[in-house]
Amino acid sequence: MIIRVIVKKNLRLAEIDALKGLAIVGVVVAHISFEGRLSFDSLQAVSWLKYLLGWCVIAFFFASGLLYSGTPVSRQGLFAYAKKKFLRLIVPCITFSITYRLILVGIYMTGYFSWESPLPSTITEGFYFIFSPVGPQFYFLYYLFIVTTVVATIEYLLSKEILMIASMIFLPLLYMFISVPESGFGPEYALLPIYCYSYLAGCALSIQNRSKKIRWLFMLLVPVLATIYLSNNYIACYILIVFLLYALFYSLPLLTTYFNKTGLGSYSSGIYVWHAPIVLPFVSIVCVKVIGGGPAVILPIIVFTILICVVFSRITLKYDVFRLWRF
Repeated sequence: MIIRVIVKKNLRLAEIDALKGLAIVGVVVAHISFEGRLSFDSLQAVSWLKYLLGWCVIAFFFASGLLYSGTPVSRQGLFAYAKKKFLRLIVPCITFSITYRLILVGIYMTGYFSWESPLPSTITEGFYFIFSPVGPQFYFLYYLFIVTTVVATIEYLLSKEILMIASMIFLPLLYMFISVPESGFGPEYALLPIYCYSYLAGCALSIQNRSKKIRWLFMLLVPVLATIYLSNNYIACYILIVFLLYALFYSLPLLTTYFNKTGLGSYSSGIYVWHAPIVLPFVSIVCVKVIGGGPAVILPIIVFTILICVVFSRITLKYDVFRLWRF
C-alpha cells in the first residue's frame, strides 16, 4: 500500500514537471523581442510562436494550484502559509531584482551603453529600485503570492466549494465588463481573473481520485467555453490548452517520462528567474553575430539561453554562498 501511494505521488509530480517544462520554453520565447537585432522574418516567426505558446504563464498558475496542499485549518496555519509564500516568492523577487539592477548599474558605469542611469536619485526611485520587479517575468511572483494567499484566506473563511462555484460564475461575467487582454501572458490586471481561475482549477484537479478529477475537469470547462463565447475572444482558449496538455501528460505516463528526461521541468524555476533581463539578450547578441538575424537563429537563442540558466541554477544549488539566489 505504501509503495502504491509513493508511485502515484511521483506520477503526479511527473505530470506537473512535464507541463512546467513545456511552459518554460514558451516563457523564453515570450521574451524574444529584439526588433533592432532580428530580421523581419525572424520577428514574424517569434510572433507566431508567441501565439502558439501564449498559454505558458497560465500553465504555471495551474501547476501551482496542482501543488496546493490544502486549506489552512487555523488562523495560525493561515499566517504560517502566507509567511511561507512570502519567503518563497517575494523575497526571491526582491533579491533577483536588486541583483539585476546592480549588474545593470555596473554595465552602465563602463560607459559602453547610452541608456539612462539606473541608479535611484530620489526616495521614490529608491523604493522602486528595491521592490519593483525587474525584467519582463518577475510580475509573476507578486501575482502568484497575491492569488495563493487570497485563495487560502477565502477558503479558510468560507469553503473550497463556495470559492470554486464563485470563480466558475465570475470568470465569464467579469469579461463582459472588462476588456479582454490581448495576450495570454504579462502583467496586465485584466489577466488576473484568468490567472486566478487557472490556479483554482489546479487546486480542484489536485485530488488523486481519477473519476472526481475527470468530473471536475468537465465542470471547469463550462465557464471557459462561456467566457470564450461571451467575450468573443480567443485568449480564454489558452486555459483549454493547459487542461488538454495536463490531461495528455496524465493519461500518457510514458510520454511524460521521456519528456522529463530533458530536465526542463526540474529546472523551470531557475530558467524563469535567470533568463531575463540579461542572459537572453546577451545570448541573442552572440547568436546573431555568429549566425545572423534570420529565422535560423531562433532555436539556438532558445537552447543556449536555457542551457546557461540551467548552469546558473546548478551552481546556486551546489554552493551555499549562492543560497540567496536559489529558486
